[in-house]
Amino acid sequence: MDKIFAEAEMLKALNHKHIVKFLNCYNLSNMDFVFVMEYLEGGELGEYVKEKGFLDENEAKYFFKQLISAICYCHNKKLIHRDLKLENILLENKKNKVIKVNEHLKRGF
Repeated sequence: MDKIFAEAEMLKALNHKHIVKFLNCYNLSNMDFVFVMEYLEGGELGEYVKEKGFLDENEAKYFFKQLISAICYCHNKKLIHRDLKLENILLENKKNKVIKVNEHLKRGF
């Protein structure tokens, strides 16, 4: 349990425009944990790509630059992402195409 709360504190300390903001962690009476994160209405990037069928080169580059910015931030903090895939990249909304990486981070290298 201490390990989970320590990880929660690490996640709360992250502050990057392309990483989902982690707000809090609660322990329920049945030993389940609830993680509270910012709300993003745009859904998963995987669903967005599936709906469109494909991304043109410029749109792919736009998303990729945001993703690399988030990953570089994590690496500078000695954190690695444990499950990087389209389903763990979320859109703020479908209009502005700003993405945020969902936290699956671990202390590493």
